[in-house]
Amino acid sequence: MKHRSTTQGHGACADSATRRRLLAGAGAGLLTGHAWAGMVGSHTHQHVRVLVGAAAGGPVDFLARLFSQAIGSVLNRAFFVENRPGASGTIAARTVARAAPDGQTLLVAGPASTLLASQLLRDPGYDTARELAPVAVLAGAALVLVVHPSLPVDSVHGLLHFSRANPQPLSCGTAGRGSTAHLAAGLFSSVTGMQLLYVPFKGDAEALIALLAGDLQLMLMAPNVALPHVKSGRLRALAVTAVQRLGSMPDVATVQECGLQDCEYSAWITAFSPTGVPPSMVRPISEAWDSMRRHAAVRNGIEAAGLQSVDSTDMLSHSQMDAFLAQQRSKLEPVLRKAGVTPM
Repeated sequence: MKHRSTTQGHGACADSATRRRLLAGAGAGLLTGHAWAGMVGSHTHQHVRVLVGAAAGGPVDFLARLFSQAIGSVLNRAFFVENRPGASGTIAARTVARAAPDGQTLLVAGPASTLLASQLLRDPGYDTARELAPVAVLAGAALVLVVHPSLPVDSVHGLLHFSRANPQPLSCGTAGRGSTAHLAAGLFSSVTGMQLLYVPFKGDAEALIALLAGDLQLMLMAPNVALPHVKSGRLRALAVTAVQRLGSMPDVATVQECGLQDCEYSAWITAFSPTGVPPSMVRPISEAWDSMRRHAAVRNGIEAAGLQSVDSTDMLSHSQMDAFLAQQRSKLEPVLRKAGVTPM
């Protein structure tokens, strides 16, 4: 029997507590909105699985749980998150792509397993364009560059100077090949010329434990994961990859403020269904999220996690979401090439 994953490890526990507080805070302000329930007809008694191709503790997992809680409260349905990490998230994506188009299985994913799957794997086992349909664009995930305090640097300039003075590549943790952290680190390396030794983990939580232990020197990670450890002094934050400073980390400069051009990076996290799900089942979910993302409690939860809300006035139709995601793909494919990532 499948069950929902829980975060493990000392470093991850602190993040779990933070994530629970954010979810609880958002949940406390959610509208009940039972009028939405009638829109899904006879399917209201059935549970919906929300698959996540990442371990618990990162931005995709956080958004999947916030999304499930928000739309579940509106539609009066049970949405259960299942973590299925591995293979750059393609295990979860392939499962959803092959699922029956009955509205009972969804995917929440970043670009690695959806927009970029064919660039990461020669045969991911599915075609995103033909077998996955966007349901809702949830939020954008910028990252924060953090270093272990044993590294004698307190700025991006200092990090680059240290790297040039020491010929050995600096060890950089990632949540797997093609993950958001890997892409952002690859872009940072390409722009700055700094040599990095990529160390892959199954998820942000495992990488965080290694970084806190001093087994890694640096990482680009989700702000909500890093923030408690930055505040405690166990990690040092040097820059964020967002265009503007994050509300959750207002004292941390952007990469552009640090003098780096073309180094901004955000991954937009999206909910998908298998293609062929009747619009009568998909539309209520899209409209429920469109309503709830405007609610102050949900927006505050997203921003407190260091994520970027969707600010466009409307993104309900598949054609609108397809156009937006195609634009994101065109931005990210050059990042893969700069990072030297080729299909395996």
